[in-house]
Amino acid sequence: MIGKLLFALLIVGFVTAGPVASNQEVVLAGNTTCKTNPPVTPCVLAFFANFGFAGQNGGYPPNSTTFGITLNQYILKNDIAGWNNLKTWMTTFITCAGGHDNFDACLDWQVLMQLCYLPKNEALAYEITFRVLEFETTTPAFDVITHNWFCIKGVEMQEGPIIKQCLQHFTDQQHNNPNMTCQNFGEYLNCIERPYVLHCGRDVGAVTCAAEKIEYAIIYPDCADHVALQCNGPSAFKKYPRLH
Repeated sequence: MIGKLLFALLIVGFVTAGPVASNQEVVLAGNTTCKTNPPVTPCVLAFFANFGFAGQNGGYPPNSTTFGITLNQYILKNDIAGWNNLKTWMTTFITCAGGHDNFDACLDWQVLMQLCYLPKNEALAYEITFRVLEFETTTPAFDVITHNWFCIKGVEMQEGPIIKQCLQHFTDQQHNNPNMTCQNFGEYLNCIERPYVLHCGRDVGAVTCAAEKIEYAIIYPDCADHVALQCNGPSAFKKYPRLH
């Protein structure tokens, strides 16, 4: 995952039992249904196996933090080749899960809690990871990332303290003004986007901002309307249907 987001996904919480397959349907609020026949669990296991987790803990990482670190190290080590592999693995994962619609339904954190016996924080962390990866490995975000990858890595080295300050300011604002979450969220997105726009251009800034928006929109769903106009890149990117 791009830049700082690799570390932002390390939400606390640990897997206490390996996930199990299920042949049932799980219905969410709004009548969204996760179809689990055939089971989706083998698709998840196959995805994690790409990172060396087969044969331990039922085929799952010990926890979401371990997976986040492993994913981070893999991408930083393998660069563009790593992104190409990740795109292939995510495409296989989504196809195995029954396509984008069923993938979206089954990777909801509430479904993951039921199907995989995960505590909320772990289920939430995995939903964020999978949804951000889905975004980042799909056109146009994937093309933006791979065409500018070394610039993105450079921003991490040059602007790391500034990026951390964005998160710290958001955390402080949440502590001091907890009733202004959506406004704080919008300010955070502007802050996190700025260094990438400065060094790598508007498209990279928009992708980085959008990935952050996906993450925090899952945690703060009531803020969707407030930040709907954030992360707007040029023409084709703005029209990307999964951005909002």
